[in-house]
Amino acid sequence: MLRKLPFVLVFILCSLTNSWGGNDFQYRHIGMEDGLTSNTVRHITQDKYGYMWFGTDNGLCRYDGIKVQPYRIAENKSNQYITALLPIDEGLLVGTEGGVFLLRYDTDGFERLPINIHSAVTSLSFDKEGNLWMSTSQQGIWCYAINSDKKEVRHYDFLQTNGYVSQVFADNVNQIWAVTNWGNYGVSRLNRLHAKFERISFN
Repeated sequence: MLRKLPFVLVFILCSLTNSWGGNDFQYRHIGMEDGLTSNTVRHITQDKYGYMWFGTDNGLCRYDGIKVQPYRIAENKSNQYITALLPIDEGLLVGTEGGVFLLRYDTDGFERLPINIHSAVTSLSFDKEGNLWMSTSQQGIWCYAINSDKKEVRHYDFLQTNGYVSQVFADNVNQIWAVTNWGNYGVSRLNRLHAKFERISFN
């Protein structure tokens, strides 16, 4: 399903520098000729060390300002399609078409999060309590208490959209919102009392 969505095939990195005459923009194009594993980039983020990370159709890439370093998730074999990225203190959370992995800085290796996701992850985000929220293309939304001792996992089906949720996120008062653009599409908010997402109507 995600493969049918239109995406920009070429991206540009832009850095802002100051000069006597004002601001000058300097551009550099990065593509497969520079080591990128695909020219189709699905997600871009920057970690605490300043590295740029690119999730492509054919693997994860790190850019240090000079060169591109590719990463492959061995467990996913030939399917290296990266769908979402989220940096954390320990490393980088990587969404794929078959679950979420943590690329650890200390080992430079991947660990699968213990969640039964077998469809494409469409977004990753944290709430103010440190819970990791994950939306998917077929299995609705998952919440994982990644920083707690119990590591509790909660699941929300979204049957009204055949399990497709394009994004989930927490607002500044820690309300959880979901955006869908498939089936009974729209915006939903989590009712914590009843542990379910409820559709919000806008006039």
